Amino acid sequence: IQVDKELQSQTGSSLQDYVNRSAGKIFFFNTFFYKKLTQPEGYRNVHSWTKNVNIFEKNAIFIPINCSMHWSLVIVYHPGEIARPPNLRRCEPAILYLDSLGKRGGKYAQKVRHYLKYL
Repeated sequence: IQVDKELQSQTGSSLQDYVNRSAGKIFFFNTFFYKKLTQPEGYRNVHSWTKNVNIFEKNAIFIPINCSMHWSLVIVYHPGEIARPPNLRRCEPAILYLDSLGKRGGKYAQKVRHYLKYL
């Protein structure tokens, strides 16, 4: 419920509405992605996970995170705009970290940002 409220405040719609409107324009990583990304050689571990899909053409990517039996979620809006210089962006990208316990997600967002720039 908290995730849906936060998403609604960011996008003006519920998670289900957003998914329905964005069919084909969103990408969900599986639950092992972030764990593999944070291991040694992390970027190489996950580089091929998107070889058949261009995530930079998506409106949003969803990355579930499990840390110490607690789930959270990173949502990247307009990932293709992150690498562009601000004056050339068509829209504003954002990395949103959602956590039902209210924990800060700076380290998670930073890791995802580095991954996107690595690609």
